[in-house]
Amino acid sequence: MASPAGRQYLRKKILDSQPSAEKTADRVQPLPASARMTLEQLFAADKAELDEEEKDSGPSRLFTPHSKPSAQEELINFLPPALRPFLKRMEVGRRREREAAIIDKVGWKALRLLDLNPSALRSAAEKEAWRYGLRFPADDPQYQSADHRRGRDPKVWRSRLKKQVKKARTRIAQLVGAVGGVDVPGRPLYVSDYGIQEYDHELRQSYENMKDLRIVNVDDPAAQISMLDAHKRKKNKEMAKRRLLLDVHMVRADIVAARAIWITTTLDGEYHCNPTNSGGEVKRWNIDLGPDEAMKESQKRHHQTMCLLREQGVRSWGFWDAQAQQDSTPHRHLLAFVHDTEMTEKEVQTLLSDSVSDNVKSQIQASADKRVLEKARAVAVGFRNRFPGTYGCKAYVLGDSHPDFAPPHGKNGTEETAVSIMKYMSRYATRMATGFGEMTEVEGEEGASVPPSDEKRHAVWANERDARLHNWIGVDSQRAAMRVWDCIWKAADRGEIPDDPRMELAVSMMMLAQEHLQDLLVKKAELAEYLKGVELPDADEFVNESNRQLRVMQSAVSATAYHSAVAMGLWADQDLHIKERLWLKGQLDLAENEELPLPPIPIRQDRENVYGEEVRETTGIAAPIILKEGDSDSEPPSRADRGIGEILLTDAVGSWKLVRASDDTRQQIILKTGEWVIVDSETAKRMSDEVVQVRNDAAKRKQDEQNKRLEKVDEWKALRAAYAASEALDSMTENCVAEGKETIDLSSSPDGLSLIPIYPRIGPDGPPTGDFSLEGGPPES
Repeated sequence: MASPAGRQYLRKKILDSQPSAEKTADRVQPLPASARMTLEQLFAADKAELDEEEKDSGPSRLFTPHSKPSAQEELINFLPPALRPFLKRMEVGRRREREAAIIDKVGWKALRLLDLNPSALRSAAEKEAWRYGLRFPADDPQYQSADHRRGRDPKVWRSRLKKQVKKARTRIAQLVGAVGGVDVPGRPLYVSDYGIQEYDHELRQSYENMKDLRIVNVDDPAAQISMLDAHKRKKNKEMAKRRLLLDVHMVRADIVAARAIWITTTLDGEYHCNPTNSGGEVKRWNIDLGPDEAMKESQKRHHQTMCLLREQGVRSWGFWDAQAQQDSTPHRHLLAFVHDTEMTEKEVQTLLSDSVSDNVKSQIQASADKRVLEKARAVAVGFRNRFPGTYGCKAYVLGDSHPDFAPPHGKNGTEETAVSIMKYMSRYATRMATGFGEMTEVEGEEGASVPPSDEKRHAVWANERDARLHNWIGVDSQRAAMRVWDCIWKAADRGEIPDDPRMELAVSMMMLAQEHLQDLLVKKAELAEYLKGVELPDADEFVNESNRQLRVMQSAVSATAYHSAVAMGLWADQDLHIKERLWLKGQLDLAENEELPLPPIPIRQDRENVYGEEVRETTGIAAPIILKEGDSDSEPPSRADRGIGEILLTDAVGSWKLVRASDDTRQQIILKTGEWVIVDSETAKRMSDEVVQVRNDAAKRKQDEQNKRLEKVDEWKALRAAYAASEALDSMTENCVAEGKETIDLSSSPDGLSLIPIYPRIGPDGPPTGDFSLEGGPPES
């Protein structure tokens, strides 16, 4: 435990490193006079909390200064124990250089936050929120904006501090040389071992936080699922969706005869901290360029590449993946497809005709392939001219036989294809779509973990840098293409077919894809069950035939999903191949000169978040309604002139249409059909018990009503039996009359005799007048 003098010295250094109110007058208001505290008062107020933080943080990393410590002695005590040996092994000059860089780039405040456990980090966040609340009180009307509410929220500060810790961790690992390195056996790749330990700790903490939470349907609280199961299901769906969309891209490339351009963007040697696979062309690392600067430069080069495609007049489509080199420097792979946009409808009909010779068809296809090949080569040349001399920046045209554009052969000596490159590029993004390091891997003891794999290190790298590992290019982004896909998938799963031609076609094709997918899963399960008790050599023929059937079924899933993607407008209509337009017209039964109906557009609604901000979210899709339209000579409405939910759609010739989503529910697909909330397990159980109690009460009332009905039925049966007996008596009377027996007709009595047996003289109109008395009995006759 640090001494009081050490805590005082540390406290003063931390406070001195923070920006003063004079330097940030535009962002931070000075404290009111009533809330101002001297430095001694602040120390006294925070001393107990600081002691608690240090106690919860485990072994103290703070020095005990018998005299004023030097900067070097002070810094190494602040580093995590796992990173100290790397700094100690450095020579004095380089060590002092790296220590100065750590202090300059990371700062003392971030160093103090390293290695804090969640409770101590939470305490630090609460303290930051308390300090912000002193400057911007919640009861002051002028401090009620969303930013002020965030500043007073400890959760926001905890998120900021965690992000600050991750950035400091990655920067320090590079500066001390804990990743990469040349000819160092056992050197961690991508990230340090310390980063992996912290990642596992975060996973365990997330598991502890999530295992007590449940997602509950507001309308039906009995319908609920645990947060852990929901997390796993979501990740599995993301992985399945990503792999299916990759197959969809491969199917489209085959149908429209597209060429694939494989582009790799890397960074210069000044961004490589300890290069391991970058060769001798790498320059000396610039210690001022850390992980944040490398990620920004990688993003900048990606944007430059996309601008290059637009300058070449290429409307490409495909996907990119981000990966880490062994020294944690990022690079990206881009697989861009280009197809022939000059093929005419007559040429397509000629290719599809059976009466045309193969020679004519081959000439048409060869002309189209030549145009596409020239376009792809132009892109490759333009990319090389944009990034000359950068080691690793390369562009190849897959399937090209020219040595200047053909990619190198794979490690096994085979020629690279679009499918092999796709598998190589997405090996991290698809495997880690489920979130590598799932909760099942950390449920055990903390020290019982296995050595981290290459995929896990890459997952930690992506987590520390908040890196997106995969994304699509060429999709109609203004229409939220991935949301459109999700809505079509949901509608097909629910069996909901909207009243719109393109949405109906998209849902129908997606239903067929889901049926093929279900058959594929059943076939895989049958094969796995069969192989459990059979030796593999004895089942070679069966396995080969089963694998062939699985490939055919997988192709059926991909083909039907691809046609659904064309119908839903995953790619803009102006970017479709002429074959795809003709297929759409045929499926929608349109005339030759009739235009294609517009694809669905997203439904966007505004809502207020917890901080009082208006945020817009996509809740579904709907058929578009055209508000205005014009040609290339007319001026389309600007963004400021458009209303909420209005989208401007343009085509290749410059015509435009201003559309909005239809209000007709029959032409809509809503993504979420119910409102869900996240609550703890105790609250979820109470909500469920209340619903069960209500249902039990309703069932009891229904049962009671049923019992009453049964009782009435029994009573009715008894009355019916009595009525049947009276009918029997009437029949006996009829027999008596039939036999001539004498009867008495009381209805014709002149005295109006009553049917009441006690008082026969009292008729229906009451007792007769006179001296008749009920007490004296009837008079003698």
